[in-house]
Amino acid sequence: MIGCHAVRALLRRGARVRVLARASSTTRTLDGLVVDRVPGDIEDLASVRAALAGCDLVFHCAAPYPRSHFHREQQVERARQSMTGLLAAARDFVPPELLDPTPGHLAARAVEQAEGAAAAIRLQPARAEELARAVPNRILLEAAIVGRLNASLHPPLAETMHLPGLKRFIYTSSLTTVGRPAGRDRSEPWPRLADERDRYDLVRASSPYFAMKTEMEAEATRAAVEGMPVVIGNPSLCVDAYDPTPTTGKLLVAVARRRMPVYLPGVMNVVATRDVGEALVNAAVLGRTGQRYILGGENTTAREFLELVARIAGVPPPRIPVPIPLAETLAYVSEVAGLLQHRDWAALPVSGVQMMKHSQAFDCSLAHSELQMPRTPMATAVADALRWLRENGYL
Repeated sequence: MIGCHAVRALLRRGARVRVLARASSTTRTLDGLVVDRVPGDIEDLASVRAALAGCDLVFHCAAPYPRSHFHREQQVERARQSMTGLLAAARDFVPPELLDPTPGHLAARAVEQAEGAAAAIRLQPARAEELARAVPNRILLEAAIVGRLNASLHPPLAETMHLPGLKRFIYTSSLTTVGRPAGRDRSEPWPRLADERDRYDLVRASSPYFAMKTEMEAEATRAAVEGMPVVIGNPSLCVDAYDPTPTTGKLLVAVARRRMPVYLPGVMNVVATRDVGEALVNAAVLGRTGQRYILGGENTTAREFLELVARIAGVPPPRIPVPIPLAETLAYVSEVAGLLQHRDWAALPVSGVQMMKHSQAFDCSLAHSELQMPRTPMATAVADALRWLRENGYL
């Protein structure tokens, strides 16, 4: 779904688009669009290299997804190898002028120094002056303190378009790689919203989905420091049309069919997928390499979001909250049952429950300001998603 909206955002700008798709993939959301379809798989590096030839930009909107909560290490390693292989293949197409690691490493060291001092100042405000004196570049420090450090390791895209080959690698990650705020700026209320500064916390490490996304984003970040022109986008819960699997569409269908009397309580951030597609394209033009951007919309609660879905669908909303510990227990039972019955997917995946268990509100202002990310109302995205699901036989 995210890839489809990124394609449409590119076409609206007059770009020529090449799409890599597996033979088994559902691609009907691209019907009628003028794109070059190339058969392949992100784990088949020969097909990846064939697809990358002649491209200026690559948008990575696909990744391995855990089909079970078990066999965690194997699934995480598969995801990591998928990412390292894809980055290595893409690196061969990046102009040498962008791969010179020396300026990047120098910038990375200065950025790391400023970020470290800013983090210490947030935790120990009484030592602010002492810590600030240890940072040679005060401009970087001031930007780091307010969470707006310009850490770009490459020139803007407009200055590199004359170079042959790949100029930007835009990776779609996940909000699960954003941890809870560990400290606060003196200018911020407590507790502040989570933002791009907050790194993954190990309390979530049992989930293969969380670990896979963390490993893949770490590989992308490492590649950026080593010279790859990588920008990272972290979408929140995406809702919109063109959801053929469906993903979040399953939740909307369950509510609209009155098959969901219960819900998991918690905070969530919901975004229109069309806005994510626009932001990813803007990240290639406006984004800073080595930076990640939270591509989110409105902070809400699960209850409020499901009430909105039910109201637009014209049905009663889910009324009964299920405590997270109970839901997690039921999810583990469902995973074991799925394993014994050789089902592809558990009826109630543990990863889905843990997403609500670790859910939080997010500050999405960096993407809205730097990437000029649109703000489609949540009600519009839900209405369009339900209409598309109805027109395509899901409702």
